[in-house]
Formats: sequence, C-alpha cells, structure tokens
Amino acid sequence: MLRAVGLAVAIVAGVPLPVVALGALGVADPRLALAAVATWAVVVRLRGRPGRADDAEARYCAAIAAELRAGASLRVALAHAADRAPELALDRPVRMAIAGVPLSRVATELSGCLPEDGASLAVAVRMSGRSGAKAAAVFDALAAQADERRELHRELRAHTAQARLSAAVVGLAPLVFGALVVAVSREVFADPVALGLVAAGAVLEILGAAIIALMLRRATA
Repeated sequence: MLRAVGLAVAIVAGVPLPVVALGALGVADPRLALAAVATWAVVVRLRGRPGRADDAEARYCAAIAAELRAGASLRVALAHAADRAPELALDRPVRMAIAGVPLSRVATELSGCLPEDGASLAVAVRMSGRSGAKAAAVFDALAAQADERRELHRELRAHTAQARLSAAVVGLAPLVFGALVVAVSREVFADPVALGLVAAGAVLEILGAAIIALMLRRATA
C-alpha cells in the first residue's frame, strides 16, 4: 500500500506519467521495465525516421512539374516523379502510364493513391492529357497547396499541444493510477470493496469519455 501511496504522490506532484509507470514497473518487475524502455526507444526511432509521408504528396507534385519543365512527357513525368515519393503506393499508376493506358484511367488510379490531393491531381492529369499542354504551373500549384496545408496542420498541432496534453493527462491519469495500484498492491484482488471502487472508477472514466466524445461530435456537426 505504501508503494501505491508513493505513486499517487508522484502523480499529484506532476511527475510525468511515463516516468511513474516506468518506476512502478521497475518495482514490480525490472524485466518489464527494461522491455518498456526498449519498446519506447523503438517507437521513438520509427517516428523520427526521415522521409515520412507527411510531405510526400507535395514532393510528388513538385517532381512532376520539374520533369515537365525538363521536357519530359506527362507519362514519363508521372513515372519518374514517383521516385521522389517512395512513401506513396504509386506502382500501379506508374505501370499504367508507361504501358500507354489512357490518362483518364491513370488519373483515376492516382486519385486513390494520394489521400489529400488525389482528386486535384487527377483533374490536372486529365486536363493536361486532353489539351496536350505541359501544365507544369498547375502541378507547382498543387505542390504549394500541399505544403500550405501541411504547415497549417503543424501550426494547429503546435497551438493545441498543451490542451491535448492536458486532456490526455486528465483522461489517462485515473486509468494509469488504477492499473498501477492493481499491479503493486495484490491485496486489492482480495478486497471486494476495493475491487468495487476500481470498477466504479473505470465505469465513470468510460462514461466521461463517451460524454466528451458526444459533445465534440455535436459541436463539429
């Protein structure tokens, strides 16, 4: 019970929840703590890898424009530009473009490969295919649009980071504390009153999350 009280004091004092959880795991079983550290290191490394797909669409559109300015045809530009955006699944539309499939079908296939700008890119490909124009400026505009949207997303996440962190701490703290209490205080399982309190707290936590989700859905509807 003293360990549970110590964990509660640490949470109230503002110690980050991952540190509290790691300390509890270390007390309960050092092997679990080492496994948690290794898992966290892998996750951080994967998130920090360069070349993520956040700007792949902008790079692809900009590469198409560059290929067109260099004198390549639209089909060649679509194929060569795919090398600049390996995160996107462009193998099928590239094969179709090289094989001489009508550009309208290639455009339809491209629209499903780019989650954000697929529809706009498909329209640009269809228009360029029908008119025969290079239309490099159109693809430059698409790249600029994707860059602007990405910057807006980053600013939004930066401005709401504190609010999202506070919401995560407030929402997860009871669950984390309850799990830690159960992990370090085995006598909880033998006390029906304690088990009832833990169950009631879990139900209230889930109910609160459901109410907040409903409020957000109504506010954004």
